[in-house]
Amino acid sequence: MTKKLFILFAVILVFAACSDEPTAADTLIEETIYEIAYGDNPLQRLDLYLPANRSSNTKLLVFIHGGGWSTGDKSDFTVLLSSLKGNDFAYTNLNYRLADAASGITLEDLALDIRTALDFLITKSSSFVFAPDQIIIAGHSAGGHLALYTAYHNNADGAIKAAISLAGPTDVTNEYFVNTLDLSLLVENLTGTTFAADSVAWADASPVNYVTPSSPPTLLQYCGLDFTVPASQGEILRAELNLQAVENEYHFYPFYSHDMGTIFFGGYLPDDVKSHLLGFIATHAN
Repeated sequence: MTKKLFILFAVILVFAACSDEPTAADTLIEETIYEIAYGDNPLQRLDLYLPANRSSNTKLLVFIHGGGWSTGDKSDFTVLLSSLKGNDFAYTNLNYRLADAASGITLEDLALDIRTALDFLITKSSSFVFAPDQIIIAGHSAGGHLALYTAYHNNADGAIKAAISLAGPTDVTNEYFVNTLDLSLLVENLTGTTFAADSVAWADASPVNYVTPSSPPTLLQYCGLDFTVPASQGEILRAELNLQAVENEYHFYPFYSHDMGTIFFGGYLPDDVKSHLLGFIATHAN
């Protein structure tokens, strides 16, 4: 090899090494990346699982943890989400600022974080290799509420093609939330006000009030022994989705509590819950 050709070859290698674009070999392997920053706050972090053989058509599941909007962490769902690997979609498990009305952090801030994380992922879709407009958003409990809220209220670009709620609140103005002390305190902390002082703020925090005929298809999964977020919350949203002619599935598990049966399976979803979840993902966001 002549000296000039050697130098040219070396320059090409340097540029290839510095490129953010993945190679074909990169997309053949399964990869999990932890603690990716999507903002400056220490809680604005996400974990990202990328399946093997991914492409620009690979779906992305965005999962939001629960915890009454004021506690919890993405690590609470690492085990649950790991059981979804190998199903031809990517997923992200994200943290967000936690509600603290005394410090001025309320629903608007949580919702902003969720949308900021989505926008960050969309801008990085070519680097990570997944479809920027084939997003399914999901969450458990308070995370389910935030998933629905985002899908119905913060989806102007239409990137979110489907939504999933695992035991998520849908109407916090319902008497169950208003009259159950520990739940009402959580909603007060989320909205920054009491129901008596500003019932409109509680209504504005309820995903059911943002449903329109153009809302994305929705999967609702609720449990018969759930005394934190009763199955009636899923039924309330299901009725509105049907009224607005929005495609939806509702699944009721009579013998599981708020944890969706994961307590019996070491943090993993029971097969019936998991099969409904995977079936919905497989047939949506195509």
